[in-house]
Amino acid sequence: MKRHIIITGASSGIGQALYGFYQEHFRKNYDVEVIGVSRRGPDWFIDLSEKKPGNLPNLNVELLINCAGIMPFAENEKVMDTNFWGTYNFTTDLFSSLAKGACVINIASVSGIVPDAELPIYSASKAAVIALTKSWAKAWAPHIRVN
Repeated sequence: MKRHIIITGASSGIGQALYGFYQEHFRKNYDVEVIGVSRRGPDWFIDLSEKKPGNLPNLNVELLINCAGIMPFAENEKVMDTNFWGTYNFTTDLFSSLAKGACVINIASVSGIVPDAELPIYSASKAAVIALTKSWAKAWAPHIRVN
């Protein structure tokens, strides 16, 4: 079965850089299909703020990098929906596709550890991602690593 790497937030910023890196190096050298997920492309067009991302295909996912997120310039609810609920919903929908020994990497922010007084909802959304990551790391060990 073909192996997959999925990166959310692949259309801009850190997610775009990771997507480009994995496309260039892993696809050629390790015969792994790299899939980018974003509201704007490049491969899957999924609004990660939606409560249910929809029917995802059954894949053999060895690495999932949750990098999708928005800054607090959007409405407060949209920030929490994208940054926290997007990570939660997408990963739980994809859970059955995670291979034994898979790795899930959730990218948060230092604002989730040291809250920013100017960005309370953003800080709260990133703190929630950090807590979720720790919970999944305990719950899914030793078969799936979550960092």
